[in-house]
Amino acid sequence: MPVQQKTTFRSLVFQRNVLTVLLFSLFVIFMWIISSIYFSYKAPTLSTQEQQDIIPLNPKIDTKAIDNLEQRKWWTPQELEQFSPTSDNSGASPTPSALPLPTPVPSATP
Repeated sequence: MPVQQKTTFRSLVFQRNVLTVLLFSLFVIFMWIISSIYFSYKAPTLSTQEQQDIIPLNPKIDTKAIDNLEQRKWWTPQELEQFSPTSDNSGASPTPSALPLPTPVPSATP
């Protein structure tokens, strides 16, 4: 086989490989563009709950609620130690006490 024919054959194989890579790259780029267009035009749908969640918050600060918090009584640790968890409910019923249960009497019959 002559040298000229060998280089031509190698050149043809190389050109075929380059053409294959270029065609595959063009196919990938084309599919990428098509998918980008499709997903950019596809409108997202929001459920009613999601639509309620994205409503902007009211930026007005409720100063009345802050004033109520500031006027609350704050307990010191000493006052908390003196605090008794019992309450003085005059209408409450007393705590029930345990009644003795009757003991069974043995019978005389065998």
